[in-house]
Amino acid sequence: MPTESRSILARAEETRCRHLSRLLRAGLVFLLCDVLTSCLATPELQNTVIRSSKAHHLQLLFSSRSTPAVKFPLDATLSAPNSFGEQEARSVEAVKQNPWATTTAFADFMKRFNIPQVHGSGIFVDLGRDTEGYREVGGKCPVFGKAIQMHQPAGYSNNFLDDAPTSNDASKKPLPGGFNNPQVYTSGQKFSPIDDSLLQERLGTAGPKTAIGRCALYAYSTIAVNPSTNYTSTYKYPFVYDAVSRKCYVLSVSAQLLKGEKYCSVNGTPSGLTWACFEPVKEKSTARALVYGSAFVAEGNPDAWQSACPNDAVKDALFGKWEDGQCVPFDTKTSVQSDQATNKEECWKRVFANPLVASDAPTTYPEAAQKNWNDFWPVHEQSSPKSGGFGANWANFYLEKESGETICAIFDQVPDCFAPITGAVAYTALGSSTEVNLPQCDSASFIPIEGPCNNCVQVVTECVGNQFDQTSKACCTEPEIIPPVKPPVEPPVEPPVEPPVEPPVEPPVEPPVEPPVEPPVEPPVEPPVVEPPTEPSVPEPKPPVVLPPTPGEGGGGGTSGDETVEKEGSGGNTALIAGSVLGMIIILALVGTCVGLYYRKRPLPPTERPTVEASGGREVEGPSDVAVPPDHSWWGEGEHETESLLGSRAVDAEF
Repeated sequence: MPTESRSILARAEETRCRHLSRLLRAGLVFLLCDVLTSCLATPELQNTVIRSSKAHHLQLLFSSRSTPAVKFPLDATLSAPNSFGEQEARSVEAVKQNPWATTTAFADFMKRFNIPQVHGSGIFVDLGRDTEGYREVGGKCPVFGKAIQMHQPAGYSNNFLDDAPTSNDASKKPLPGGFNNPQVYTSGQKFSPIDDSLLQERLGTAGPKTAIGRCALYAYSTIAVNPSTNYTSTYKYPFVYDAVSRKCYVLSVSAQLLKGEKYCSVNGTPSGLTWACFEPVKEKSTARALVYGSAFVAEGNPDAWQSACPNDAVKDALFGKWEDGQCVPFDTKTSVQSDQATNKEECWKRVFANPLVASDAPTTYPEAAQKNWNDFWPVHEQSSPKSGGFGANWANFYLEKESGETICAIFDQVPDCFAPITGAVAYTALGSSTEVNLPQCDSASFIPIEGPCNNCVQVVTECVGNQFDQTSKACCTEPEIIPPVKPPVEPPVEPPVEPPVEPPVEPPVEPPVEPPVEPPVEPPVEPPVVEPPTEPSVPEPKPPVVLPPTPGEGGGGGTSGDETVEKEGSGGNTALIAGSVLGMIIILALVGTCVGLYYRKRPLPPTERPTVEASGGREVEGPSDVAVPPDHSWWGEGEHETESLLGSRAVDAEF
């Protein structure tokens, strides 16, 4: 490993050990503080120790080199300094909590829209209580704008606030009149309707402060007569307050819905039935005039409805559900019914009459009601449900940006917040069409609430001008990169500069030259020594036999011709022999040379070399000296010399 790399690793290891040592000391300090805190007797001493340990803890958090950056949980923030001069982490959840549930003024306003809790009975049809076998109107909140639409034939008043029929009208089909109680006091004063001014006078200053409260108390104080026994009863009649005429009506007919050809007629069809059909409605003409309610509105505190019930619509707001730091308004996705609405009033009427609204309407009616003209109280049967106030009782009216249409979205979830939206209106099936503002907020103390970032858009709830304001802002920004806390820069300790040590240049190591392995020396195979040819013995010449010449031949030419032939034949044999010998010598020489080259044999010293004497008394030099006489050559001598050397008998050789 290079010297520089080893130095860097050593410094890194030293730094790591130094950090571990600091952490170990900090841990020991905390352990010691915990032990001392549990053992200290006086609070003053405890405060001293605790203050010291916490200050040291903060120093570790914010200046320790062992942590690259300070990180807090996502749901925590820093509060103001406490008594120790430190900043404690407190949950952002407190800031992101629903102000409509945690702030008293907002929470009280929001509770009135929990209809099952504050009303506890049906709205479209309210028959939520039972008394002496009869169904009774029992809701705790008044229903603003509610009226009963009669379907009587022509010639009838079709006004449910008219007096109920008496025995004089029993023969008419359908019965004329309305639902108002026609009884009269002995003084001649009609029991119903009664002027609010008279009620206010009779009840005095100790009575209810509101006209609706006084009317409800009047109905609650009435003693009813059971139609089946003609005895007094605890049954309570419902009431209707007319805000235009300022009159209070007590109704002797508690039924609110009757429909079906089996039970009633519409405009006289079918004929012969006792009752004309009727049903609850909300109309523009009754929106600000009539208030329908049960006598139990006055139970306890007759004026409690004013602050406990959802009496009005809410302006520039939508019902919603609090989720992740924002109020998410109910819309078409969460509604049970949503359609285009041409105006606000239409949405107000829809939420009251929608088929899923809270209603205690029976599914069947007793057959006896068609025979008794004075059977005005609904009979309790198994087919008579009790809603308890649960149903699709809320509606949002708003402008849909995508389509540019005004939408009326009805839903059955109890809202827990309001989303401030300019131009929107939040309606209930109980309340009127009158619009009120949201409660005011304190701009100085209200902490803006930021919702989650969805699709790069974040909803922020603020208090602007003492009114809630919910705006959107872009939230897809680059995350803030917190640079790591770097330790103090220390001057680098550089090692002394040493000249580079060059390794000695060594000559290349050559492999040792091994001497060639010579084969074992064997004595050369010398060609056999060719003995010099022995001269044949020359016989004594005999006198030639003189033969007579043949005819035709010359005188002395015959003998010389034979000799020439003989000499020519002898010279040819000699040449053949000499060529054969020479070839053998050459072959032997080649063989010897090859053998010598094969074994790479060195010649023997001259002292060990065998000597062969050639003819003439000299040492043989080579194979050619052995085969050829010293004074003759195969290539330079004529045929006659050869003949004289070998003799004429060479003709007799085997060649």
